[in-house]
Amino acid sequence: MSGVLGYAMPYRRHITIFFDRIETMQDAWTVLGHVMVHEITHIIQGVSRHSDTGLMKPHWSSRDLVEMRYKPLPFTREDLILL
Repeated sequence: MSGVLGYAMPYRRHITIFFDRIETMQDAWTVLGHVMVHEITHIIQGVSRHSDTGLMKPHWSSRDLVEMRYKPLPFTREDLILL
């Protein structure tokens, strides 16, 4: 699970976040907030799915990491329906 910042097990309602990987990143607290919301969303949705764009992407690009400094990454319409 190299590079993974966290994961959720929706059916067990369990979240693991790798803070040691996040704390060395630029804007670590912003990234941590996004990781927490991402994983909590998996638990609330009750499924282990990802979106092509936004907060629920499986891997954030360097551009995503820059964008989240200025505003939260958005949910897709499908994510909002599942919430």
